[in-house]
Amino acid sequence: MHVIIKKRKAISKIPGVSHEEGFIKWNFTKFVVSRNGKVEYRFGPTDKPEEMEEDIKNLL
Repeated sequence: MHVIIKKRKAISKIPGVSHEEGFIKWNFTKFVVSRNGKVEYRFGPTDKPEEMEEDIKNLL
């Protein structure tokens, strides 16, 4: 299986991705990824960078 398909399936398991499992609302959805490459958090297109700050700090 291609790596992009694997990542897409992993992202679809993140709570809050969408009402439909695996649906990402256009291309401004933001993902916070750990150093291991695991998607830890998901933020929607209207979420502000300031709302991501604490989650990013927790991964550093």
